[in-house]
Amino acid sequence: DNILLCYSGGTDTWQRIGDLIVVLKKVCLADRRCKALFLTNNRDEVAGLLREAAFPSDQALIHGCSHKEVHRYLSAADLGFIMRHDTTVNNVASPVKVAEYLACGLPVILTRGIGDYSEMLPGAGVGVLVDETTDMVDQILNFIHNNNLMSLRDKAVQFARSRLTMSANLEHYR
Repeated sequence: DNILLCYSGGTDTWQRIGDLIVVLKKVCLADRRCKALFLTNNRDEVAGLLREAAFPSDQALIHGCSHKEVHRYLSAADLGFIMRHDTTVNNVASPVKVAEYLACGLPVILTRGIGDYSEMLPGAGVGVLVDETTDMVDQILNFIHNNNLMSLRDKAVQFARSRLTMSANLEHYR
């Protein structure tokens, strides 16, 4: 019955790990079925940030692995998270982690301004764009509670295959 919320990535400022920890903590406290997985090679730094935030230790997992193993951990999760500031650099970005989440069957919770993804994923029903000017926790919980996460897994994988692979876009490249 647990719901595994996953962040995969580093701890650079632009990745908004501090903001993400705050949001995930609130979601986990609001729904005790939720657990947060931080898949990062910056384990000690994330552990320190979690302690500072008083994140419940029974609801947080930190794991590091090689890039070749990332898919194993993502495939065990239920939702992927990415937060960025709505800036010109991020507006033209296409973070690989979004495609990794989708390819592993994770719908994506994301903020505004992440390349085409911020509009594309909610439009395709494989993610939710959270409005940072209102209660993000309620938006995330509504998404979790009002969707069948198992059926979204297949939809996310299909979206990745049909929109994010070289073979799906070969004619466009030519």
